[in-house]
Amino acid sequence: MSHVRRRLGHAASHDTFPARTLIHSSMSLPSFRHTTSPNTSTISFITQRADATGIDPFSSFTSNGASITPGEGFGDTNPSLYWFNPNAFSLTAPLRLGTSGRNLIRGPGYQNWDVSLFKNFTIREGVNLQFRSEFFNSMNHPRFNPPNMDRSSAFFGQIQSAQPPRIIQLGLRLQF
Repeated sequence: MSHVRRRLGHAASHDTFPARTLIHSSMSLPSFRHTTSPNTSTISFITQRADATGIDPFSSFTSNGASITPGEGFGDTNPSLYWFNPNAFSLTAPLRLGTSGRNLIRGPGYQNWDVSLFKNFTIREGVNLQFRSEFFNSMNHPRFNPPNMDRSSAFFGQIQSAQPPRIIQLGLRLQF
């Protein structure tokens, strides 16, 4: 044991921890970022307002013989992912403004939890190593994009895509 203490430069007794270690480590508390949103960005995708037909945009309707309640039963009773009733709107005549109101439809809201953990290691004076782990959308909640708002599209009123799922990023950072 004494040859190890001499090699490391320690003169401590056998019952105490050496005063100097080769690597010192510390752990940073996790940082969290939580965001929620009602996602009102769908209005930016409308090039011209459609005509309102007087039907409630969120009322149930029938498509291909199936009863669909907009915004519910995605993939099950609502396989086409309708966010609102497309029968509530009709095409507007050319060179005419539509009769539907502004900001009438809101896109699906979302929850997003980003988490990061850092572990710091001191290798020697002036040289540090940091292990980083970052988790984006750590709870893996689905974050749907706004529905298609182009009345001339076959996908009008449907949600066709979503934001990326959970992303995990690991890294080492050497500071000197």
